[in-house]
Amino acid sequence: DIRYAMPPFDLVQVDGNHSMDAVAEEIAALDAKPPRIIVAHDVCSTDAGYAHCEGAAHLMEHLRDTGWLIILDATDRPLENTKRGMMVATREESLYQIASETWAMTA
Repeated sequence: DIRYAMPPFDLVQVDGNHSMDAVAEEIAALDAKPPRIIVAHDVCSTDAGYAHCEGAAHLMEHLRDTGWLIILDATDRPLENTKRGMMVATREESLYQIASETWAMTA
């Protein structure tokens, strides 16, 4: 299978179907060939009152539980829907530092 012959991606953005079943498939693919960085949107949507988004929160919990370093922004900013949560995850301390510093510049 050509997917397994290719090197892992540097960055993967996850923002599709947020159901548990769909995200379980995404988690399996990410675990099989982890990228260097994962960006995911809507990881706090269930807590923010949006229905059918449990999978996105589960993704963040799974990554945290398996040793990924997590940066999360779920600050409620008017007109931006940012309370739904934007997550950046990596296992590399140097990338985590860069992402944290970059994120801080936008706050």
